[in-house]
Amino acid sequence: MNNRNQMNLKLQKEFLGFLERDNENKNENKNENENENENDNKKILKKEKEKKIKQKKKRKRHNEKEKEKEKEKEKEKEKEKEKEKQKQKEKEKEKEKEREREKEKERKNEKKELKIKIKKSHNKQWSDRIYNILTADSNCKNDCKYCYMKAMKNRFFQTDLEDFTLRVNEKKVNKGWRNNKSKPKLFMFPSSHDIFDQIVDDYIHVSKKIIFAGNEVLIVTKPSLVCIKQIINQLSNFKKKILFRFTITSDDQDILDYWEPNAPSFEERLNCLKLCYKNGFNTSVSIEPYLKFPNTLIKKITPYINDYIWIGSMSGLNTMKNIKIDEKKRLNTLYHFDNTLKLVNEFKNNKKIIFKTSIMSKIINNL
Repeated sequence: MNNRNQMNLKLQKEFLGFLERDNENKNENKNENENENENDNKKILKKEKEKKIKQKKKRKRHNEKEKEKEKEKEKEKEKEKEKEKQKQKEKEKEKEKEREREKEKERKNEKKELKIKIKKSHNKQWSDRIYNILTADSNCKNDCKYCYMKAMKNRFFQTDLEDFTLRVNEKKVNKGWRNNKSKPKLFMFPSSHDIFDQIVDDYIHVSKKIIFAGNEVLIVTKPSLVCIKQIINQLSNFKKKILFRFTITSDDQDILDYWEPNAPSFEERLNCLKLCYKNGFNTSVSIEPYLKFPNTLIKKITPYINDYIWIGSMSGLNTMKNIKIDEKKRLNTLYHFDNTLKLVNEFKNNKKIIFKTSIMSKIINNL
């Protein structure tokens, strides 16, 4: 009995020990399994994480590629735009060149037409004959600085240019005139001196002789009212035989005072023009030499002109002595080809204006 009990106890102890060891083994296996599971989970998480990182990188690379593609597309578009712009610019350049060619063609045609017009309509002479009644050694009291007669008298007659005594050539005053049976001749009288109150009676006397001989008179003067009133009164019956041509070179009195120190003022000359026009005479004006751009002067005199306005420039300016340097510079600028062309273009369609040789030759030779 005791032996059995002991055997049972022993078996029981062994069984319990077995169970305990089995439990321990189970626990160990369980822990190992848990550890393995945990490791597996970690691996899975790690793989998932790595996968996500890879996917993220892949998406990033894809996006970058897409951006690059977009950039390339934009660049291509910009290039296309640039090409279009370049093409447009080239087209505009070509159009501009074409316009320039057309303008140049027009300019050439205008110049050609201008040459023809100047030659045709401005190649006119003042008169058929000239006449004077003062002696060659007499000086004009107007004392104009640009006067061509001063140089001639000084050169050929050794005239004292400070002596303004008027010496009448009696032979020319008393000359008999034959009747002109052919076409009437137009006499420019005077041509080398002016009309002054000291000689106006002789002037009227000779003018009547010229007219009675079947001719006409072109009265050229820087007019004074005293003389013009006498001429109008004495020659009023011969209006169709007379053409007044008054020399008015500027409407600026300061300029006239310098260049024409003893000549009548601008206002006096303008009043003479008005008086002749109102009394029914043929009137014209010579703006030679024009001493400033004549647009304002032309505007003032045109209402009293029924013939022509003649415009010419000064000759021999740069060889003149005792002329202010500033005045020479001013007039050289005024007479420069560009300004001369501007003058001609401004008045080329004015039917009352004729350009003299000094302007005609400059335009024709330089166009």
